[in-house]
Amino acid sequence: MIDLESEQRIPEAEALCADVKAANPKQLVAFVCNYRVALQSDCPDDIIRSEFNPQAFVNGVRSLFGRRTRITATR
Repeated sequence: MIDLESEQRIPEAEALCADVKAANPKQLVAFVCNYRVALQSDCPDDIIRSEFNPQAFVNGVRSLFGRRTRITATR
């Protein structure tokens, strides 16, 4: 998971993502970012939006990794 906080960092995050996938194509990579960044960025596996909703974040992570175990967010 790559925490992508600002639009200015998109090129660096996408390059890191490409490097990780080149080294290990089976490695899952996800960006954690806000709505604006999500619209402008590209990640090969998933983009998990992080807009002050802990349960939505947990659900996004669970979905990405296909986990069946119970994960709950704390406030």
